[in-house]
Amino acid sequence: MRSGVHWFAQRPDGWEAESERVLRKQGIPVERVRPSEGAHAFPSLRYDDLAFLLVEPDAGVLRAAAATRALVERAVRRGARLIHGEGRPDGETVLVEDRRLEADLVVWSCGAWLAKLFPGLVELRVTRQDVLFFQVPLEWRTPPLPGFVDYDSGAYGNGALDGHGMKVALDVDGPKVNPDRRPESATKKSTRVAAAYLKRRFPVLAGEVERSKVCHYSTTEDLSFILDRHPEHERVWIAGGGSGHGFKHGPAFAERAVAVMTGRAAPEPRFMLGSRTPGHSLRTAGWVRTSG
Repeated sequence: MRSGVHWFAQRPDGWEAESERVLRKQGIPVERVRPSEGAHAFPSLRYDDLAFLLVEPDAGVLRAAAATRALVERAVRRGARLIHGEGRPDGETVLVEDRRLEADLVVWSCGAWLAKLFPGLVELRVTRQDVLFFQVPLEWRTPPLPGFVDYDSGAYGNGALDGHGMKVALDVDGPKVNPDRRPESATKKSTRVAAAYLKRRFPVLAGEVERSKVCHYSTTEDLSFILDRHPEHERVWIAGGGSGHGFKHGPAFAERAVAVMTGRAAPEPRFMLGSRTPGHSLRTAGWVRTSG
């Protein structure tokens, strides 16, 4: 859903400035405005610590769950067969409960569960990421309220949407978590940090929590995706390593994956299985403010 996104730049030469250069190079509409000029988009905004606001008018909010369901429904209408059950690899076949499935190509793209399905072959760091929803007045709905990214404060979110309160997600590296035992609600610390951020950046809001949930990131050592053929099985491919960004890149990554799997494009070494050199985190850990 198009709502626009405002990036809150706390430094003149930070992440936002580099993002602006990339966006303009790609021909994506973007505008740099003075903080006071961008403040009108929010009923209340503290901007005395901001160098500028970067405005993406055509950006917006992705409804990941709804989009995934729509994709499945469309695939079924076009002839795909949907089978429910827990799958596991068995050579070049797939076992789903008591059924064995075969195909010309088998693609395992299971997010945080890839490393458990292929131990010793896939290495992922799976972390818990807390998301908070806050009670807000009607004027804080998205749209017209834009989404926001506050990189140096380690937070992003959007206004009230689809019956949920205002979203504040903490974009920091969370602790490791077993995806099969992911907690249902945010920690007291995450709740305190998110509420403090909300009251600091949007002063009129009280920071009263409506509810929370826990997501997870599945991150490779160098933060690049995984797209490679299984070393022992010619027909089996492994894809993943979303690192919290997989859904947004999904359509483009899928096009690339199909091209590689069908031989129309060469595999990219940076996406191959095997050891990797640690990369700089895309998360904002190190800048997040945990006091206040």
